[in-house]
Amino acid sequence: MRNGWRWIHRLLGPIAEERQAEVLTDLDSSARLQRDYILLVLLSCVIATLGLALNSGPIIIGAMLIAPLMSPILAMALAMVQGDLRRLAKALLTLLVGVGLAVALSALLGWATSASGAALKTELPAEILGLDGARTPLSA
Repeated sequence: MRNGWRWIHRLLGPIAEERQAEVLTDLDSSARLQRDYILLVLLSCVIATLGLALNSGPIIIGAMLIAPLMSPILAMALAMVQGDLRRLAKALLTLLVGVGLAVALSALLGWATSASGAALKTELPAEILGLDGARTPLSA
């Protein structure tokens, strides 16, 4: 087992200090509460809500791809490993603001679409309900 780790370490090699500093700087800037972060959270939230309303998995996955919530999570993990409480607090604040905005906007969009009487898909597809003739565990 020990030889395996040595082989991996030799294969990957040590990370240069300049590269470590660059990663820290990039992670700090991407986990900062700024206009780009908020805009991406709001756009991904609108797209995800539309995907849920239309019952479209690909649209929901597309929204997850542009959501920037992973950056503060990575910054929080790094802060915990390094014991940096200041970085942890900043990343946690960024994450909580992003999640709060997403939940609030989704609730608002859900209320607006139901209040407008928009014809949205509100039933599960027949193949999920087992109405397509296929035997499912629930229909047995």
